[in-house]
Amino acid sequence: MRTTLSLDPDVAALVAREVERTKRPMKTVVNEKLRRGFADRPEKSSAGSPLLPQALKLGKAKVQNFDNVAEILELIADDSR
Repeated sequence: MRTTLSLDPDVAALVAREVERTKRPMKTVVNEKLRRGFADRPEKSSAGSPLLPQALKLGKAKVQNFDNVAEILELIADDSR
């Protein structure tokens, strides 16, 4: 399919750099990047609702009370050592 595509200046610069770097035609570079972009995009579930992110268990919080700022700063200092 032949079509005209208007690119934003920053996207055009990225495409031009990739064309120069790989020495491949612009058509090839744009098609490859579009395919990757569409392949990486999560599809909706078969029920039609969007997929939800998975919950992670982060463990018990180190700080139970955020009123004691000195305690929080001490924990941060200990973690950075």
